[in-house]
Order: sequence, then structure tokens, then C-alpha cells
Amino acid sequence: MNKKITYEELLKENKRLQLESTENSEQLQAVIDELTESRDDYQSLTETMKDVVVRISITGRLLYVSPAIFDFAGYQPEEEIGNHISKYMASKRDFLKALQLIKDVVLSHKNGTFEFRFKPKDKNKEAFWVEHTYVPIIKNNKVHAIQLIMRDSRERIEAEISIRNSEEYHRAITENSVDAISIIDAKGNNIYQSNSAKTIFGYNNRMGKTIFDVLHHEDKVAIEKLMKDGIQKYGVVYPIKFRAWHKDGSLKYLEGTAKNMLNSPVVNGIIINFRDVSNRILIEKELQQQGRYLLAINKAAEILSVGNPRDKFLEYIKIVGEVSRASRSYIFENSFDAKGDLLMSQVVEYVTAGIEPEIANQELQDLSYKEWFPDWMEELSNGRIIKGKTEDFGQKQKEFLQQQHIQAVLIVPINVDGVFWGFIGFDNCENDNLWSDSEIEYLKAVATKIESSIEVFDKQKFLKTENERFRATMDAMDTGVYVADMHSYEILFMNKFFIGILGDKTGELCYKSFHKDQEKPCDFCTNNQLLSKTGKPADTIVWEHYNNISEKWYQLRDKAIRWIDGRLVRFEIASDITERKMTEQVVLESEGRLKAFSGVTSEAIFFSENGICIEANEAACKLTGFAYEELIGKPALSSFTPESMDLVRKNMKSGYNKPYDVIALKKDGSSFDAEIHGRRFNYQGKEVRVTAIRDVSNRKKVEQNLRNFSQVVEIMNQLVCITTLEGNIVYVNNAVLKLSGFTKEELVDKSVYTLTDKEGAEKLKQEILPSLFQHGSYSGELVFKKKDNTSYLGEMNNLIITDNIGKPKYLVALFSDITEQRRKEDELKQVVRQTEIVMEGSNIGWWDWHIPSGDEKYNRILPRLLGYELNEIKPHISWWEKKVHEDDKAQVAIDIQEHFENQTEFYVNVHRLQTKDGQWKWFMDYGKVVERDQNDKPIRMVGTLRDIDLEKKSRQHIEEQNRELIIAKEKAEESDRLKSAFLSNMSHEIRTPMNGILGFTELLKEPDISDQERKEFIKVIERGGERMLNTINDIIDISKIETGQETLHLNEFNLKHTLMSLCEFFKVQAKEKNIAFSLDYNTELDNLVLFTDKTKLNSILTNLIKNAIKYTLKGKVSVIVNRLENTHIKISIKDTGIGVPLHRHKAIFNRFEQADIEDRDAMEGSGLGLAIAKAYVKMLGGEIGLNSELKKGSEFWFTIPV
Repeated sequence: MNKKITYEELLKENKRLQLESTENSEQLQAVIDELTESRDDYQSLTETMKDVVVRISITGRLLYVSPAIFDFAGYQPEEEIGNHISKYMASKRDFLKALQLIKDVVLSHKNGTFEFRFKPKDKNKEAFWVEHTYVPIIKNNKVHAIQLIMRDSRERIEAEISIRNSEEYHRAITENSVDAISIIDAKGNNIYQSNSAKTIFGYNNRMGKTIFDVLHHEDKVAIEKLMKDGIQKYGVVYPIKFRAWHKDGSLKYLEGTAKNMLNSPVVNGIIINFRDVSNRILIEKELQQQGRYLLAINKAAEILSVGNPRDKFLEYIKIVGEVSRASRSYIFENSFDAKGDLLMSQVVEYVTAGIEPEIANQELQDLSYKEWFPDWMEELSNGRIIKGKTEDFGQKQKEFLQQQHIQAVLIVPINVDGVFWGFIGFDNCENDNLWSDSEIEYLKAVATKIESSIEVFDKQKFLKTENERFRATMDAMDTGVYVADMHSYEILFMNKFFIGILGDKTGELCYKSFHKDQEKPCDFCTNNQLLSKTGKPADTIVWEHYNNISEKWYQLRDKAIRWIDGRLVRFEIASDITERKMTEQVVLESEGRLKAFSGVTSEAIFFSENGICIEANEAACKLTGFAYEELIGKPALSSFTPESMDLVRKNMKSGYNKPYDVIALKKDGSSFDAEIHGRRFNYQGKEVRVTAIRDVSNRKKVEQNLRNFSQVVEIMNQLVCITTLEGNIVYVNNAVLKLSGFTKEELVDKSVYTLTDKEGAEKLKQEILPSLFQHGSYSGELVFKKKDNTSYLGEMNNLIITDNIGKPKYLVALFSDITEQRRKEDELKQVVRQTEIVMEGSNIGWWDWHIPSGDEKYNRILPRLLGYELNEIKPHISWWEKKVHEDDKAQVAIDIQEHFENQTEFYVNVHRLQTKDGQWKWFMDYGKVVERDQNDKPIRMVGTLRDIDLEKKSRQHIEEQNRELIIAKEKAEESDRLKSAFLSNMSHEIRTPMNGILGFTELLKEPDISDQERKEFIKVIERGGERMLNTINDIIDISKIETGQETLHLNEFNLKHTLMSLCEFFKVQAKEKNIAFSLDYNTELDNLVLFTDKTKLNSILTNLIKNAIKYTLKGKVSVIVNRLENTHIKISIKDTGIGVPLHRHKAIFNRFEQADIEDRDAMEGSGLGLAIAKAYVKMLGGEIGLNSELKKGSEFWFTIPV
């Protein structure tokens, strides 16, 4: 190949040739003469040719041009003779290429072809591609000229470029497509594979290899038949499903389409477009298995829920075994041998066909954990499962399992009331396949159901016994107690107190028995308040009611409890409060006058005395959200934020009586701008401040909006344009200038048609402006034009601005660029069409939500999930919002908002929807935002809706049963503990002194006892009687406290005198035990006079000092008095006794409890003293507490107001 030379070298060579030509002019003239002689012959040959014939000298000048040059490029042939070829070159590059060609022809004498872009005569036309065939004209072995034949090659070159671009385009699509693409020949050999196809199979290159090598053996015949049938149908697309092996040995599930293009000259093969659906297939299989488990569990659960569950184990294990994929399923129950070692025994068994039963195998009865499975016992006792292949267990365990032909095993523990009861097991005898994690979770649920059914049955037996004890306890109470069915209103129980007032009404209806002339359930019945929304017992309802039979007022405490037969009933305690209600009536009459005064205004009015609210009108309750009872007694300053509190306090103190602004608080914690106006006045000899409060939030917002409006319009992303009624622009914001490319000067005072094209202007005239003037607004789309004449699609809203008298003055257009949005919508439509086919086949609803408008689109399946047809529902988000269950709406909104804010990749929510027939069903809602605006706000969201009602309700049923069982278990345990403590304490506290009294009474009958002995015996009898009396008094006191009958009797007394008198009494007891006793009383408090209930203070001190002396074996007991600021005093009783464990600090204040109720050596006492002391301290307005360490002593302290 000749070496290329530079442009300068070519020019130099050209000049040399010209010089040489001049020097050899004679030779040149000879050539010209020769050409002239043959011109006639040459012209006759070329003038009829469509192609252009050109002859040039070796210096590049034209010697001849055929007439075709005129049609070819507009040149006259005679005028072009002698011109240099550079005149016709479109670029410098083409000129250099031509000079290089001349040089090569001169040197090599070769002919050939070349191309360059040719400039036509008309300068307004573009250059075009020309193909030249050149032949050197040689004379005397030298090139004298070059003959060229030119033809137009534009169509050929454009076709080649188009083909080249098309190949690159389609290759880019297929190589980068998410779907895999393979092309095979008629025999199944690969002739092309896309990158996705290579990824699916794991091979980089399978060109020329048959696809049948990687197909699953069960699919080969079907694919061969499909190919055979498809070859007969050229161009037809048909679906295809098959399984194939990945290079790593994993099996892939593939779905797609195939098209026969064997007759295509380009493709010449069968195109297979497919994708990997392995995950979907596996999920579907798992869901099917989950469904089978749920149905089995529900069916089995129904069996265990009736009667003794132990009698139903065989039927239960059969149902579970059929769905568990196990060869053998069984239940083992634990027991203990004489040594206390844990044993296991098989109770029931279910085996599949061909598996040998082991239920009769005596080696599986009373099998010792310790001997055979010590590690299993530890794992199962701690609630952990045992699973694995037989070959992976220890040698001894392996041999034991292999004797039963077990290859894999799963053991799930059963714990009843927290104790390892036994286990349910599953064996694989045909293979060593293990159970998946999801299967194990379901089998755990199976074990849980066994646990709960046994616990419920045992507790029902226990509750039956407890019911008898309950009746005896209730009969001992001096308040009314009754139990009624919450549905039938039948009275199930009345205690003796109620029977004495109303007679025995057991078995009758409560509303007829407790009220005169009542033939239907009472309007005020609390049944609908005693259960939560989930149907579980709610908090106790305390209310008051006047009974028209006894003609008395009662305070009623209602609570839903579980009755002996398991049903929920209303348990009610009634306390007589007639005397208190009479007192309240007198107070209400005096308050009525004050309320009438404030009720005449719609403004919120508060009355306060010494900073405490004493009255408020209805408007005040509405403004703040507080109930009237909540406002009375509430500090006035607590209704304001901290930053406003100081200002209000200052103005209240100074008597400021002009309006001023503050920030006030509502009950829910929200704040609002308020204007308050307060004044002082005397009312019944008291100085009262009345305050009016007005909500001025709207006024504040309007003021702020006006300040911010001008700034907002300039910085907002939406485009704003304001015009006159004639269409002249008077204002555009920065967003318009930025998008359109115009300056403000180029638009203001110009016609609005500047911003659109011809079609857009016509739409403005014919549609938009007439609609705007007729209706006052317009919403739609319009094509807008930029300064560079490119266009964009805008979504616009128009409205009219009027003057003060309502006359139209300006037109306002708000619009946004939705060009990119529309492009994405078109792309999405294609995806939707493909996806809808899959959705309908899977019974999954599909939705498409345009968020700003709320409009939605659905496939046909989605409304059918709720029992509707597509034409029966409104395609708007508001229709679906009404269908969402009220309890689920908040979480749905939260999950959607979190996805909108990019906190989650997908929106996923499980909620209930109401079907056409009014039922509620559970659905899985899954979606994703697919389009956002330039501010990242969501525009469009698509997703699916799937019916999971059966699965959800099955899980909820199991979970609810488990929760109820746990609650029942805990309540039963707590009830048993407290009752045991009560019976133990009471029997001890009554039996012990009674035995002493009876014993020493017998001794007094003896004739030979001395006077000294007689006196000692009488003292013992007196102490026993005193102890019994104290116990009975404690029971009476705690009963009065519990029923609200205990009242305060306030009087003034000197604290020091009271304490000294009390301490003198206890010094004697302390001295008898050799314990030091002291009173530490600050002299500054000598003259302190308290105004409180002296009797209850003495009771508190007596209980605390008595306990300190009782539990102190050596050391000292001290009573310490201190003053806390000016409001309270604190009294502490310290001792060096046995102390109280930390975990019992709170318990000892409970009824019937001492430091440790399980302590068999606990000292005497009813266990009520501290509970009484705590109740009395609370009644006196104080607090009580304990500081103690075991074996280091205790400090009981309490405070009371001065």
C-alpha cells in the first residue's frame, strides 16, 4: 500500500506537474489534438449515458465533461472545461482524497473506484455522495489523463447507513433486554443468545450447541412437539414454558413466547423470548403449601376446641400428618419415674402408606431422656426444636433412629403452663429431605394449639372450683355484687347483700329485676363499653345511677370477666352514695347562677380564682377540647405554651385589662394563635378574674399568606402567566422564563400566542378562551413553544381574576411541562398490557393511580376481588378509601406517606376492604411510585391487590386464641396466689390467737393454779383477743377503703404532742425486745399544728412503728420528723431489722402480703397494715415509700400536707 502524503506535499507535487506540463507543451498539445480528433466518437458514446463522464488532466483540471452533468448537478458542460476539480469538492478532506488518488494513479497506472461528496451548482442545495470509476489514459508508458465515470450513490449509502444503524439498534435492544432472547435453527441449535439468556443459563457461549442439552428431561418431548408444530406456522407467536438447568446445577423455570422466522432472510431461525420465573413458581408452591397447612391447622383446631383434647389427639395427628410431608407423625407425653428422671412415652401416631407403625413398640414407652437423648431434653425444655438428618446425630441416637428407618426428623416441644409436657414429632423414612423454615413455623403453631387446648381444658376445670370459692367471697362483702350475661341480660349471680335489698333474682333479666316498668334493655347499659374493638375485656367502667326500686343512688363499677363456662359476662359492684349525691345537689344549685352568666356569649369564657379555673362556659370546652369537668380545678397558666406563660402570668398579676395575643394549647397538645382579654371583679366577696379567649389562627394565616404570596409565585416551580382580557401578557414568573428561553422583556406586552404554535393558538381561540369566559375556569393540555421553536406539552389550569365589583380583569394560566410524563405514560402502557395478562391468570388485581387528581385505572380482576364488575365502581381513590376498614386507614396512610418520602422502596400494606355483600376481607396491597415531578413529588403509582383473607384470618384466629389463653393463665395464677395468701394469713391470724384463748381458758378451770398464774393466763387471753380484734379491724378498714366508704374527719392538733404520746406507748414494746427506741423531732416544729385526720395519721404511724418493732430483732427503731419546704412534713420510721428484698418493695403494700408470702416463718400479722397505711396516706394527700436492703434494715417514710 502506498504511503499517504500531506496536503502541502500534494500541492508541491501539483505545481511540479504543472511546470513539467508547461515545459512539455508540445507533448501536451499533441495529447489535446489527439483528444480533439476523437471527440466526435467520444461524444456519441457519452452523450446518451445517464452517468457523467469526465476526463481530467494529471494536474486536476477538467478536459471533458459529458452533457449528463447538467441533470446531475446543474452545470453546463462547456463552461466547466479547464476548471480544477477542487471546485466540486464539498470539503478539504475530499479534496485531499482526490489529490492522493491522482498521485497514486500517476505512479501505479491502476484503475478503480472512489467516493466523495459533490457540490451542486445551486449553493442552496446540500452536497451529495458520488461514486467514481476511474481509468488512467496512458501514452508512451505515461499517464496523460484520467477518465472518470460518476454516478449518484446517495440512495445506496443512505440504505447502507440505515441498515447499519438498524442492526446496531436491534442488537442494543436484544443484548440489553431484561427478557432473554435466543435464536435457534430448525434442529434446536443456538445461532444467537442475548446477554440475559447467557446469564440465565450461566454459559458465556453456547453458539452452535443444541438447547436440548440443558432442558429438563420431562420437558424435552413437549418442546420438540412445539417446535415441530411451530415450523408449520411461519410468523405466528405461540407461548412456551419449559425448565432448564443452569451451569451451577440449579433448575430454572422459564416462560415466554416463540416465533418461527425460519423463512426470514435476516433472522433465518426461531426466535425465543423468555424470562426466569423461578422465584414466582417457588413462591406459588410455597403459598399452596401454606394454604394446605392453614386449612389443616384450622380443621385440627376445631377438633381440639371441644371436650378433653387428650381424647382427640389421634384425629388431630392424622390431619396434621397428611399435610406435613412426613412418613410418620406422632405425639409423646412426658412423665417421671420413681427416681425423678424424665421419661417419654408415645401417645398417638399416624403413618403414610407403606410405613411400618411404631405405636405398639414397647421400646418407645417410658423411654429415658437421660439415657438416650440428654441433649434433646435440654433443648426441648428450653423451647427449642430438634431437626436434622439421621446421619448428623450422635452414634447412639443415630442407631436408635435407624432402627425405625428414619432418615430425617423434626421434633417440636409442647409446653403446658410453662412446663415441658412432651413433643410432637415428624419422621422422613423415604428420604432425608428436611422441612423448610416456613413449614417449621406452621408445625410450631400445631404444637402451640396442643399446648393451648390442654391449658384451656385444665383451667376450665380449675375455674369451676374457683367459682364456688368466688361465690362464698362475694357473699361476705357488704356491698352489692351481681353477674349478668352480656347478650341475654340473664342474672347469673347475686350476693347476699343484693338479695337482701331486691330479693333473689337469679335467672331473671337484669333490666326487669332492678328497675320498675322496664321491658327492654336499659339505654344506659354499659355492655357496649366493656369490650374493646377486638372483643377483649376493656377497663373498668365507673358510673352512677339512681335505682327507682330502692330509691337510692349507687356508684357502680362494671367490668367484663370470663365466667366459669368461658363466656364474657358483666361483673358489677354497687356502693350506696345517696348521702353524697344529696350534698352535690346543693352545690350544683349554687353553681347554676354562675354558669348562666357565662353561657350568654359565644366566646370562650373562663373564671379563675387564685390562678385556678372555677367555671367555664360551653364555648371554652369546644375551643380547648376539654370536658367541663376537666377544666374545673385546672391551673389557668397550663392552657398556654411556655413562651406565652410568662406574659399571661405578668398580666394576671398586674391586672392588665386590654386584649393581647398569645399561643394557647388544646387538650390534644396542639397549639393555636389566640387573643385574650381579662378583667377582675368581685363575686360573692371573692376576687375572681374572668378571661375571654378568641381563636385568631385564621387571621394570622391570612396575614402571613399575604406577606409570602409575592415571594412564593417567583420561586414556585409551576409556570404562571397573567394576561389582559385581550390576551396581552402582563406577568410571567421565573419558571416560565427558565423553561421557554425568553426574557421577560421579550414576553411582557406581547400576545400570549408567542408561547404556543399555530395549532395551539387555534385551540386557545376556539376552545380554551370561550370555555374560560363561560365557566370562569378551564383545565386541559396545550402544546407550548420555546424560543428555539422546540415545543413541549403543558398541563394547564386557567381562571379569571375579577376587580372589586366582580368584573373580569385578568386571565391567569398555571401550567406545567408534562412532556416527559407523557412519554413515560406511553412506555408504561406497553408494560401494563403485558403485565395484565399475567395478573389475570394469577387472580391478582392491578391498579394505576394518578396521585394529583386521584383518578385510578384497574384491570378486570381488581373489582371482582370485592364482588363488583368494572363498570360498578368509581375509578377514583376516594371510592377505595371508603372501602378501607376504619381501624386500618391510619396505617395505610402512614405506609403510603413513607413510600412517597422515599423511606421505603415499595409500599406494602395488609388491610381490610368491604366487599359488595358487606363483609370485610383481608388483602395484600403492594405498589411503587413510578413517576415523580422535578421536586421529587409523586405523580403516578402502580401496584397490585391480592386476596389473603383466608390466610390472615387463620393466623389471627390462632394468635387470638394464644393471647386469650396467656391472659387467662396469668389471671388464674394471680387470683390463686392472692387467694392462697389471704386464706393462709387469715387462718393463721384467727386460728393462732383463738387456740391460745381456748387453751388458756381451759387452764383457768384448773383448781390448783395460783393467782400469779391466773393473772398471766388472763393477759395471754387478752393479747389473743386483742390480736383477733386487730385482724378483724384491719379487714373492716380495708373493706371500707375498697368500697369508698372511708371518709376524712379533719381537725387541728399539735403534731409533737401526738407523736410523743404514741412513742411512749411503743417504747414499752421496744424495751421488752431490748430494742432502742427514739423520736427525732426538730425543735423548730414544736408548735406545728396540723389540720388533718388525726385518727388516720395515728393508724399510719401505728402500723409502721408496729412493723418496725416486730421485724427488728436487735438494734434500734427511730421516728424522724422533717419539714419539706412550707407545704408538707415528712415522717420516717427507720429500723435495723431484717430488711425487705428489692423485688418485694412494691408487693408489700398490696393486701394480704408481707415481705415474702412464701416464707413459712413469716411473723404474725394480717398483711393488711401497709395496704391500709398506703390508702390513708393517699387520702390525706401525701405519698408513701420504702428504702431497704435485705438484712440491713428499712426506712418507711410518708408525707402529708401541713
